[in-house]
Amino acid sequence: MKPEKLYDNIHELYDKRHNLAPSTRWLKKHEDPIIRKLEGRTLDIGCGTGYDLRLLDDAIGLDPSRKMLEKAKSAGKNLVVGRAEKLPFPDSSFDNAICLFGTLNMCDCRKAVAEMSRVLRPGGTAAISVASVWDRGYGVLKKLKIEHPAKDKVLAIDGNKMKITLFEKKELVDVFWKNGM
Repeated sequence: MKPEKLYDNIHELYDKRHNLAPSTRWLKKHEDPIIRKLEGRTLDIGCGTGYDLRLLDDAIGLDPSRKMLEKAKSAGKNLVVGRAEKLPFPDSSFDNAICLFGTLNMCDCRKAVAEMSRVLRPGGTAAISVASVWDRGYGVLKKLKIEHPAKDKVLAIDGNKMKITLFEKKELVDVFWKNGM
């Protein structure tokens, strides 16, 4: 299932589900201060229901799910339907690009990072966060029923299946380095 279909299907439960998750609360505690420090025009890639948009003054939210963007309207920001792998913006049009907890849902992370690099102005800031199934022993491997580190995994969220790619930290960092970030 494509990410837009998955998130169209779960848009009503998304905020409730994530507000209850201890891992999401931990992420927000650490991400929010970083987001609040960003100055200039920011692109929120995979903005979902608009949580991070509310923390930014000058921001545009992008998401493949029209239903998630309907919920994000309350953030009062410009919203665009689109995918991270083909950003519908000119080169060097943003001071910052954020993709928080969205990278695992991208169809092609390498293309998405190249696009993020393309739309950032020279010296711009990219802020990402991802779930790491290998670091710190949080038991994510068990939760996803992975007995060994696999590259690709089919994940079911409320009965909706989607293929995700799991990255090791070094591998993901290398993708950003190769794109000049």
